Amino acid sequence: MTSEILHMKINKELKERLRKLAILDGRNLSNLIQKVLSDYAA
Repeated sequence: MTSEILHMKINKELKERLRKLAILDGRNLSNLIQKVLSDYAA
């Protein structure tokens, strides 16, 4: 699978909450967002 870059803006509070969730899940922020979007698209 090839990767693409997606640029987007989110507010600072949301980014921080997602970063903390990523750490709890053993992921980095980018990987967590990719998983969330993939799950939603499925």
